[in-house]
Amino acid sequence: MMIPASLKVMPRQEKKIFRALNGKKGCRIKIKKCSNGPDKILMTPRHMNRYSKAKNGSILSLPFTHRNLVEISRHKGGFLPLLAAVLGPVLGGVAGGLIGKGLKTKKNGRGMYLNPWRYKKKM
Repeated sequence: MMIPASLKVMPRQEKKIFRALNGKKGCRIKIKKCSNGPDKILMTPRHMNRYSKAKNGSILSLPFTHRNLVEISRHKGGFLPLLAAVLGPVLGGVAGGLIGKGLKTKKNGRGMYLNPWRYKKKM
């Protein structure tokens, strides 16, 4: 059972969460306890217990499993759907830029990977 809470997610945690979701791993998120925080997130009862015991304005580091992160991202009103909407085009542009700069994809028996093109084209 997940309980919604309003709090403030510390800077640079969004990238950490995004990497954990893509890597199908859990991560620790630093949050700041505020009575009317700008971000809303779902917490487990164990997280909520630690959050309620903390002083107002203190910073907590809470561990979240991949399953918790998926539930949070599907929750309406949270900040993770916004994060995915913002970072999706940015990361797509970076990957497209790398491929456009001369990286070629090669395929071998273990799957596809990016390999830099080291030779000049013969004309």
